Amino acid sequence: MTNLNSFRAHPSFIGFDNLFRQLENSVDRSTNYPPYNIILEEDENKFRIEMAIAGFSDSEIDIQLEDQVLTIHGQPLPKENMSYVHKGISSRKFKQSFNLAQYVEVQSAALANGILTIHLERKIPDEKKPRKIAISSPQLLLEASE
Repeated sequence: MTNLNSFRAHPSFIGFDNLFRQLENSVDRSTNYPPYNIILEEDENKFRIEMAIAGFSDSEIDIQLEDQVLTIHGQPLPKENMSYVHKGISSRKFKQSFNLAQYVEVQSAALANGILTIHLERKIPDEKKPRKIAISSPQLLLEASE
């Protein structure tokens, strides 16, 4: 496996330090709790994240977006007067982060039936979309400049 530092020194990757930092952070995932799905919706620009957080209420979940990093924190509130015979539903605190690509925006978030769903959409500005460049003949350029 190639070390990211070898790419940092390559002259083709000037100014990509933030990208390399994001790659390093995304590889360093020490937990897989809570489990989640990332689903491509009707086209390649719409996604949703589904996160299984049974037992959490919306007041125990905090969702933040900063510098294209979507972070979901879960902090369960203490349950008063609970005497469990068996506790099989995990309700430990968690923090899960997702690095979002450029132009990906969070559209909405909803919690239903123990599943947190976050809808995302990539909205590329028109000036950034690919466009066809017409090729003119040299004769037309000369006539236009006169």
